[in-house]
Amino acid sequence: MKRLPYWAHNPETPGSTPVFRYHLSQADIQLDWLIAKAFLNTLKCPICKSRLDLYEVHDKSRKYNFCCSSNWEHYRIFFIHWEATLRVEYETVVVYEGKHQYHLTQYDDNRTELFVYDVDAENRIIDVKDKKPFLGRYSQKMFDFTNTTKEKIINRVKTILVFS
Repeated sequence: MKRLPYWAHNPETPGSTPVFRYHLSQADIQLDWLIAKAFLNTLKCPICKSRLDLYEVHDKSRKYNFCCSSNWEHYRIFFIHWEATLRVEYETVVVYEGKHQYHLTQYDDNRTELFVYDVDAENRIIDVKDKKPFLGRYSQKMFDFTNTTKEKIINRVKTILVFS
């Protein structure tokens, strides 16, 4: 049996060498990334149906790490991929309809926040100091972003606003 250098161990005890443990940990890391990549490939932007892309990592002011590859504002998620259990901590969708911007955020602990802003013709939020945006906080997940479209989101928001 030919041994590799640095392997001063008993060959009958697998996993006892630092080299073997290193390769095992690298295989584990690659498996985690494959699972995370497969999960991310299943997610699509509910507004334009494009895939998600990693956002700039060095920007510490943002609150998300993956977003719509077509327009970062459409759909954003904070995906925890470095822990043992992969999870989406929260996801945000911004939808423009007429003179309103609907800003929806869903958290993994079954909370939903809804903001409605007035916007101008170029989709800029109108700064009115005496009028605050409508804020709705709900203790359940109100949207399923996996099987939805822009029109379904707008109809759901309007239904929520009517019965609030």
